[in-house]
Amino acid sequence: MASGEVGERRWSWAGGALHVVRFGDETVAFHEATASTHVFDEDTHRLVETLRLMDCDVTGADLWSAAFGAVPTEPDCQALDESLQALVQAGLVTANPS
Repeated sequence: MASGEVGERRWSWAGGALHVVRFGDETVAFHEATASTHVFDEDTHRLVETLRLMDCDVTGADLWSAAFGAVPTEPDCQALDESLQALVQAGLVTANPS
């Protein structure tokens, strides 16, 4: 998916409890719904927590702004797209057309 498509999709938390333990710059999280454990860097954990707490479908730009307090640049959109796609594959996030 091209980074320009980030704004065309709406993202949401896939549901399920997430149990988190922080170790320095990394976060280890157990997701009950998928019975899987994940290791996140600080930025990915911030995205996951923001999306989980928003409890609604949001655009990538709105998610970025809520998580980091700024309008995303093109490189930000590319990084966000890659992170969200990985989270979809892990079963933590869902992607819906606008």
